[in-house]
Amino acid sequence: MIIKASGQTRGAMLLLTLIYTLNFVDRQIINILAESIKVELALSDAQLGLLTGFSFALFYTVLGLPIARLADRSSRTGIISIAVFAWSFMTCLCGLAQSFAQMLLARVGVAVGESGCTPAAHSLISDWFPPQRRASALAMYSLGVPLGTLCGMALGGWIGHGLGWRAAFFIAGVPGMVLAVIAWWVLKEPPRREQPLPADQQASMLSVLAELSRSRALWCIAISMSLLSLLGYGQAAFSSASFFLFLRVHELAARPASGFLRFGLVLGFGGVAGVWRAA
Repeated sequence: MIIKASGQTRGAMLLLTLIYTLNFVDRQIINILAESIKVELALSDAQLGLLTGFSFALFYTVLGLPIARLADRSSRTGIISIAVFAWSFMTCLCGLAQSFAQMLLARVGVAVGESGCTPAAHSLISDWFPPQRRASALAMYSLGVPLGTLCGMALGGWIGHGLGWRAAFFIAGVPGMVLAVIAWWVLKEPPRREQPLPADQQASMLSVLAELSRSRALWCIAISMSLLSLLGYGQAAFSSASFFLFLRVHELAARPASGFLRFGLVLGFGGVAGVWRAA
């Protein structure tokens, strides 16, 4: 995967990829900590599923559309910086939760913040790179998914085992707030390749959605990605629970921390290899 670009653009891409990595660290870390959270807060499996799945996905999906619309009209670098700080701050609040309701609200906050990252990032990448190099740039950005999964599952479990699940949330959240400040000062808004139309000529959100709904290709992509996400995120939410079963019953690892690390490394490096090969 080779992306020929200026040093400034390469640095900005590296920063965006790091931001997206933290996006998935804060999104996935709750999965490996779920067993400890469940025990301390006395949660049911249904409540755990709400924390790791429905509550996050609902707000992440619904708010992604208006934030993407906002990114079309305002500063995308500003949206990304604010979003990173918001979801990182809410991740820290997860570590302070004393009940299911408090944890649920904190997770909703994480979802709201993270919904602002990718729409603005994709728009920036589209302006930084011409069409013939855009796929490689997006693939580099997408490396944040397996890298974030690796760090969230491996390091999250390791830190959670040594310092407790609350400390793991703080350690995951604080770097993001620092990175948000760096992004605010470092990321520069590029000129848009396509200038927006005057306000009186811009289509409404409903008319845009109506136009998109008539695209058969878009429907196929949306349905296939929905099914893929249903399987992938559902499996991720409870894969750590099955891992605890192997630890307790089958003595998978002599030390839980080493088991967590190996579990995350397998998931993370497998994903990195797949995205790198696709680029």
